[in-house]
Amino acid sequence: MNKNIFILPATKLTKLGFIYELDKYYFFKTNEDSDNLISNFYKNIYITDESKIKKGDWFIHSSHGQTSVYQAKSVADISIITTCNSACWAQYCKKIVLTTNDSLFKYDVKEIKDEFLEWFIKNSDCEEVKIIKQYNIANLVNYKIIIQEEEILKNANFMKSTIDLLKDECYQISNFVISFDEINNCIIINSVNPRDLLLIEPATSNTIKIHAKDYRKWKNT
Repeated sequence: MNKNIFILPATKLTKLGFIYELDKYYFFKTNEDSDNLISNFYKNIYITDESKIKKGDWFIHSSHGQTSVYQAKSVADISIITTCNSACWAQYCKKIVLTTNDSLFKYDVKEIKDEFLEWFIKNSDCEEVKIIKQYNIANLVNYKIIIQEEEILKNANFMKSTIDLLKDECYQISNFVISFDEINNCIIINSVNPRDLLLIEPATSNTIKIHAKDYRKWKNT
């Protein structure tokens, strides 16, 4: 697993707190909510990606059981000098792209939306999320967080609807098996006789793989 969610103590009120008496995270929708709860410890979430760290970027350094947030003062091939004039090995560093720490927003680190925080407090054991880089009309970068449920639901819906349709397409095949490849997000059709699969599409082996992104094209041919 490639951990990219890091939770560190905050130095001021934040939207996320850990209530020790309940042994759980809590999402503070407003500052008034957080003021009413005195037995909590405020946290910030940092989400990283594999982008190359450049001068001025904020990054997570995690090594030997210690995790810290730094800004890069200068960057070399194997080490990064921080604004504290300390050196960090680059292999232990990851660029921060999303956070709840509002002091980093002016450095173009994007804000984690409330929807993710609401999901996270119910799934606080999650240490990795998929993030997709997006560009707006002005060609400015933003990031979309893909949570596990979205991936599972997308795959499940794709599998169910596609297999139902494929059963109609494969009715003439005497011996076939339809399965779903979660890693590659595709439907796999296997037949004992490759010639049977010619009823669906040109085939050179006894297996056809239909990916989600290609399915509409395949369906309409």
